[in-house]
Amino acid sequence: MGDTNKSQVALLDYGQVKDLPDKLRLGYANLVLAIADSDPIRVMESYRELGIGTLSKCENEQQELLKLAQTMFDTKLPPGMTMLQPFSEESSIKKIAVQSFPEELFSVLRTVHLLRGLSVGLGINYSCAEQWRPIAEEALYLAGRLRGWLSETRIGSLEFTGGVSSED
Repeated sequence: MGDTNKSQVALLDYGQVKDLPDKLRLGYANLVLAIADSDPIRVMESYRELGIGTLSKCENEQQELLKLAQTMFDTKLPPGMTMLQPFSEESSIKKIAVQSFPEELFSVLRTVHLLRGLSVGLGINYSCAEQWRPIAEEALYLAGRLRGWLSETRIGSLEFTGGVSSED
């Protein structure tokens, strides 16, 4: 360990692997696409579908909710930032309170924040939402909630076909 020029091996503990129920898995896939597309309306729908309850304390609720989703569930830092300060006065968490959050999503939230810490530490502005887009699209397509998706080429337009239904 004394020689810093040598590569080191990391042990990843897969004891934290979790299967999400389909409703949460598909809701999270929808949220991934909303974040990757910077779509505040879809973020709002995804939060509702996931059971993430919020209370707005601001006028521009949709944009702040998008920022909150990016802060909570993406690793990419906003332009010009080198680190996130979640409790600063400008932070979206000060403007939109999270009132309810599904217990099953805590492991996802924790994982995203660990990945952000790694990417910031390595100086890489990496977006897990953009990287996970193909996986999210495939999950939604296979569930019949996305039309126009072709696995190999991704040619054609993508169309979201639904969020929360009365059967969910």
